Amino acid sequence: MSALAPPTPPAAPAGPTPNVPNQTGPVDTTQQETQATQPPGPAENVTSRGYYMSSEHQAAVDGMGIRDDDSFATRATGAASRVSDATKNTSGAHSFRSKTTVDIKRSYRAECIENAKRKAEEFADSLRSNNPNNLQGTPAFEGPATTAPGKYGEWGQRIRRPKGPSSTGGDATSRGHQASIRGYVNARPVRVRSQQRAAKWAARIAPSSIHNSYLHNNSTSASSASSNSPAPPVPPAAPTGIITDYFQRQQTSSTVGTSTPSKGRRRIPTIEELRDAGYKEQRGKKVDKSAMKRERFLLATKMVAAQNETRSAAARIKEQWTKGAVGYVPEVKDDRVCRFVFENYNSLSFWHSQHKIHHLNKLLRQFDADCALGVELQVQWDMADKNLRLDKLLMPGQQKRVAVGYNKHEAFNRSQHGGVSLATFDRLSQFVMESGSDPHGLGRWAWMKISSGSLVTIVVVAYLPCKSKAAATSVKQRRETVYNQQGRYFRSIGDVRCPRAIFVDHIGQQLAQWKQQGYQILLFADANSNVYDGILAVELQREEIRMVDVCEAALGHKSPNSHASGTLPITGVFATSDLAAQHVFQSSHGFGLGDHRVFVVDIDLAQLLGSEYSQLVRLPGRKLQAKRYRVRKAYNKSLRDNIRRHKLTEKYHQLYQSHQSMSPQEISQRINQLDREKTEVMKCAESKCKRKCAGKLPNSPKVSYWCKRLRLFDRIRKHKITPLKDPRNLHRSCKVLAKDCSDMEILQPNDYTLEEVEARIIAIKDQLELLKPITPELRFSYMNDKIDEAIEEGNTKKAKELSSMLEREALRGGYQEIKKTTNKGKGQKVFSIEQEGPDGTRSTISSKLDIERVAGQTIGERYRLAYSAPIMSHNKLLRDVGFSGDGPAVESILRGTYCYPDDMDPYTQLLMLEATVLFSSLGEQGIEDWVHSSDFQQFWLHACERTESSKSQLHFGHYMAGAHDTGITELHVASLNTIRETGVAPDRWRNSVTVLLEKVFGVRLITKLRAICLLEADFNWLNKLIFAHRLEVHCRLHGLTPPEQFAKSKSCCEEASLIKNLTTDGGRILHNSSAITSNDFDQCYDRGCAPISGLAARAHGVSQQSTQLMLQTMQSMDYFIKTGFGISEEPVFGGSPNLGSRLMGLGQGSGAAPGGMRNIVTLVDNAYKRLGHGMAATSSISGRIFLLAAIIYVDDTDLLHWAKFYGIEDEEFVGQVQEATTDWGMLVHATGGAVKPSKSFWYLLSWKFHKGKAQLKTKQELARFSINIPQSDGTTAIIPLEANDVTKKTLGVWGNPLNQPTVPLVKLKEKGLDWVDKLRVRPLERKLTWLSLTSQQYPALFYGLIARCMHHQMN
Repeated sequence: MSALAPPTPPAAPAGPTPNVPNQTGPVDTTQQETQATQPPGPAENVTSRGYYMSSEHQAAVDGMGIRDDDSFATRATGAASRVSDATKNTSGAHSFRSKTTVDIKRSYRAECIENAKRKAEEFADSLRSNNPNNLQGTPAFEGPATTAPGKYGEWGQRIRRPKGPSSTGGDATSRGHQASIRGYVNARPVRVRSQQRAAKWAARIAPSSIHNSYLHNNSTSASSASSNSPAPPVPPAAPTGIITDYFQRQQTSSTVGTSTPSKGRRRIPTIEELRDAGYKEQRGKKVDKSAMKRERFLLATKMVAAQNETRSAAARIKEQWTKGAVGYVPEVKDDRVCRFVFENYNSLSFWHSQHKIHHLNKLLRQFDADCALGVELQVQWDMADKNLRLDKLLMPGQQKRVAVGYNKHEAFNRSQHGGVSLATFDRLSQFVMESGSDPHGLGRWAWMKISSGSLVTIVVVAYLPCKSKAAATSVKQRRETVYNQQGRYFRSIGDVRCPRAIFVDHIGQQLAQWKQQGYQILLFADANSNVYDGILAVELQREEIRMVDVCEAALGHKSPNSHASGTLPITGVFATSDLAAQHVFQSSHGFGLGDHRVFVVDIDLAQLLGSEYSQLVRLPGRKLQAKRYRVRKAYNKSLRDNIRRHKLTEKYHQLYQSHQSMSPQEISQRINQLDREKTEVMKCAESKCKRKCAGKLPNSPKVSYWCKRLRLFDRIRKHKITPLKDPRNLHRSCKVLAKDCSDMEILQPNDYTLEEVEARIIAIKDQLELLKPITPELRFSYMNDKIDEAIEEGNTKKAKELSSMLEREALRGGYQEIKKTTNKGKGQKVFSIEQEGPDGTRSTISSKLDIERVAGQTIGERYRLAYSAPIMSHNKLLRDVGFSGDGPAVESILRGTYCYPDDMDPYTQLLMLEATVLFSSLGEQGIEDWVHSSDFQQFWLHACERTESSKSQLHFGHYMAGAHDTGITELHVASLNTIRETGVAPDRWRNSVTVLLEKVFGVRLITKLRAICLLEADFNWLNKLIFAHRLEVHCRLHGLTPPEQFAKSKSCCEEASLIKNLTTDGGRILHNSSAITSNDFDQCYDRGCAPISGLAARAHGVSQQSTQLMLQTMQSMDYFIKTGFGISEEPVFGGSPNLGSRLMGLGQGSGAAPGGMRNIVTLVDNAYKRLGHGMAATSSISGRIFLLAAIIYVDDTDLLHWAKFYGIEDEEFVGQVQEATTDWGMLVHATGGAVKPSKSFWYLLSWKFHKGKAQLKTKQELARFSINIPQSDGTTAIIPLEANDVTKKTLGVWGNPLNQPTVPLVKLKEKGLDWVDKLRVRPLERKLTWLSLTSQQYPALFYGLIARCMHHQMN
């Protein structure tokens, strides 16, 4: 019998069923037992569900208004209508005020009571009038009546069963009683009841007088049932088993004059209880649980069957072995392997139906594929809609890189024969550096270059066409075959060879070229010939290529036939000797999309990329989105209420006024207490502002409809696996969802099994998969409807907010498409690092703890490099200046009254003297450090919310949302002013996250990684306000910034490049010897010496409180490391207030770093010029003298040198350049910094005259000269001399002293052609192409053109 079919009733006997004679005497027990074992006769009443009822039973059920195929809500509605109609014709029966819902419910309740009483009495009279002894002789079926009840009864009362065994069968009677009540009251389908059970049910729901009249036939109560009974009172016979025990208990109850059961048994429900139970069920709109259970069973059976089909790749492989499959891949893919899935699709055919796409995605999910390769797609991609491109169809929602190949010369129809595709997903797509296809545009192969920096692997998918079979195809079909397509193209260009031979020749040349470049190659090919001795196999065995089939080595034997009707292996996977397959699986025919076998190949990532891969740990999404009005409003309301309740603003004001009378420990304790309280209320407001709904699908009512169910059933599944201690919230969620969406059945968690829950999850995911292609349109339609509703309501603010949201979403999607097309390989999160040993050898570190340990040691050393500054070794000077520029002698140094020690470093003294000069030019005009509400709102209302910050998770969104509210702004401003005034930072500010990123893609050497410091958002903004914005305005107002400094507002790198080119042009015009020394700082932000940084800040007008707060917080910072494994649990390094343990530096990513570095460089530049270095140019028109010593942009420095007089000898001029370079290096060393030799070089323009014509000397003529730069350890390093025509990239601009535009223009041309090639590989729609051109390419192409002069040869 099928599991889905309803139960089949027992077969009826051949003859009629003997009836029990209507006798008044004793009944023959033998005859009763014989009748009890006989099956019933033909069904008099068969329900719509296939269950049997006797005539009397059916009459009683019909009298209650219960039908077998109706739900209770339907019955209640129908009964209420009937009661309402009846009361219209019956005077005095019921009084109705109006036809309201309450009146109908009350009428229905009264009708149910009267109907139950009347039908029960009539049924009892009919049974008694016929023969009461018939109760013993009713035929019964074998088997249990129903399953055991649950913990709670249908009317919500807890079932109390006897604790001990009963000799009279009381427990069995209780179960039978519950089965009867649940079966008849709720029309629950159970096995066929006999007349005996019908009588028991009628007796239980009737009044006590009916019980006594029916059971004992000597009732004295005035009931209609007893008065109308014509039969004389006959005591019932003593039945056996359950009925005997039941009758004995009823007789005992009658003898004692009560019908209340004993305490050990569950009492029989009364009419009122049944009525209340029915009314409660009707009020809760519960449906028929039996019907729901059958529907759930049918649905669960189908879904579990579908789930079993997709449970795991290994289970399907075992099934495939019996069908001819070979090989094996593990069920759970190891993170250290890369899995490729390759198949001949034999047409994707998604124009009218996407069943093949769904099947393909299903296979990719089963095998957890990293790369999908296919041939014979039969799609003309330039005729496909943007939503039907392969990157949209394959694995929606995942990050991917796709390369396709198709015939671009002919297009018979949109289902053009041939074509290849290659797609990488998520983790592997991060390593794709380049992709391409057949250069002839025939779609014969496609490839991707994959690399992590150490190794380069080319993955290729190719399709070798087979010859057309003339006898089996028509003329039109032969014309459209891949073989004839390629033949026509090559004949048009003069190549009349066989297309198969041409294919083998061309791909052989391409593979040999890649092999010669040192690349590894992995080739997936449908060769349409034997992969072991065919035409392609012979070509791959050439000495220049040497590629072998990896399947044979992994399987231990040769591959079987590839095509379902073929006999030869024509599909294979080939690789160079460096690659080997760990596992290979070749499916049986019919497993995939087409008529070929599916190939699944596992390759070790260490062989493929040169490194292993670990799963990226992502931070949880943010609930608070300050750009959304509704979310921001809810956040501000919650936070504002908590601020008022806890009086946070008043507490900060009180601390600000009374801090002078408190000890530093008390101030610190109070500051931390208020900061913790503020942090808690901000996080609380974020948790209540919205529900987190971060999905990969655009939100709309249709998508939300299924996502809510998916989240709920996922919670139920977790509850089934690990039960919750308090599941009330889960039960409440089920009720709420069932009420909100009544068209889909949602029951309580206890009503589901784990299999049913998992089956429903699979069904919901399949439904979401079907919705994915149309979710953008659903989102667009939903948002437009909301905008129209807001306009109709007159809420223009809401309409504008929704419109801007829709515009942002559209732009975000467009920019994402552009980035996928045009972006080149960028630095990834670090999963492994390389460490260089003393002997130059490199070792790879890949474990999380080891990476954190090594990174902590390396980065921690950077923050201590500034201890090499001379001031740090001079104890007296260090005590006078202070560790943060707050020592007792700082005021005297700034005012020029300090007496410098005789043994101090002269370059340090020069820096302090320049600080005195700067401070004296200011007078008493310092920088205001009071924080105003307008400052707070002006910045945060226009900040970028996506900026990452804050170890405490108080991200930018908190302050952006708070800037819209005056009360919240006042709280933040009060806290900042209090912290600044007291000079005590909260502990939260002393936690920082250092993110390790690759500067160059694939380079993971620990010394080459960029370490970005993420500070707390409010602390970082305070630094920006004082050390960036106000300091910049102050310096511009008082002329403190030297002209050599271009890292300032209203300036850019192009201006710096232009000035440098003009100086070299002036030297060439005058034929005066000149030189340019490029000296870049080494770890400039991390090597700022704190005493010098503090002194420089004070010299520029920054107050002592602000300087001390910033520097002391950075010196005692605890640094956490963030890699691809996530944020470290403990700080990997940090500082402390102790003198020997304080950290140096300003922090890469700190808002004070650019301004602080500019302050230090200003002192160095002024001291450098005071030593007499630099160039002096006189204007030929006005006679004005221009003094310029260098071109400085943060840490990039080009020192400009002009000869002191015309005709200077080279040796003397080089000595002048050496002296200036040494002074610059020593001044930098005095600040704790150093010049990096590997990034330094110099140009020398020296003139000679040949036949009266000035000529520049060549590099060979000047090779005897060299320049040294001093290092922090006391040694010197030689920097190379470059030829004057060698073009270098400085400040993002290509240039040389001769100002030749050839190389820069060639670079611009290469940049433009590279952009065009990327668009050809992955085309964009027209508007996105224009958007990419205007927003990306124009700025990139025009950058630096202002500094270029067009040569006449370039015209």
